[in-house]
Amino acid sequence: MTYQNEPLYQEETLLEPSETQIRFEAILQDADYLLKPNSNNEFVSTYIPLTMNDHQLFMEVGEKSLMLVDMLKSSYSRKVATKQYETRKGLIVASQLFPPKLNIDVEYPDYLPNRKVSVSGHFRDLDNGSVLFNIDYLDFYEEDRRTQFQIEEEENPDSPFDIDF
Repeated sequence: MTYQNEPLYQEETLLEPSETQIRFEAILQDADYLLKPNSNNEFVSTYIPLTMNDHQLFMEVGEKSLMLVDMLKSSYSRKVATKQYETRKGLIVASQLFPPKLNIDVEYPDYLPNRKVSVSGHFRDLDNGSVLFNIDYLDFYEEDRRTQFQIEEEENPDSPFDIDF
């Protein structure tokens, strides 16, 4: 016995993490829901690719993931491959059901945006065909906390303007 709203065919995940794995450099843009879930119980963050090569690499693997979903779905599947890993402005969106692993301990999450990171993740598909990006590991670069004066002192230790009395 089947009910009208119950699907006759159970959709399966088609993408393998090993096939869609990627690593790229970026700037963390929005980290409001990086470590705590939003109202939909998802961990969401956005990124700006650091270079054009990083952006191109990410988009190529994303397009490959969309094509794989279209190619691997069965003939009676209702899946429609749709891109859910990019904003209208071209930012990368990571959306997942678990928090990513970080290389730092976060005491103040408000200081996370605008930091350079190395992102390691993979693409996955949902039962409706949406393709999402999941972060496996987020590696924050160490910040340079020196002042401009300290940097100049280290670069020019014997400046002609130094006067010893």
